[in-house]
Amino acid sequence: MPVSAAAALGHFQSSGFTIVPVTASHVLSLESLPYNQDDPFDRLLIATAHAEPYRLLTADARLSAYGAMATLARRATLQDLCGDALEPITKHMSRIEMAP
Repeated sequence: MPVSAAAALGHFQSSGFTIVPVTASHVLSLESLPYNQDDPFDRLLIATAHAEPYRLLTADARLSAYGAMATLARRATLQDLCGDALEPITKHMSRIEMAP
């Protein structure tokens, strides 16, 4: 990763992103989901979207089996999705990548 996890978290928080922790209600939502996906992390993402309720934006066509909880989108860069909100991260990444 071109920046540390701590630096990325700080940039996301200062840009107004909400960090959503996994809660018991998210885990309990797993029981009500149809079993359309073998990947446990993907299932947890869908369960979180269901419990909040949020809509998951994904490029993974397999998750479209969950209907309105997952919106299929073209593969996009973070810049496409977030615009200028990620400017502090992208500036930092450019500096690191250009270093000798």
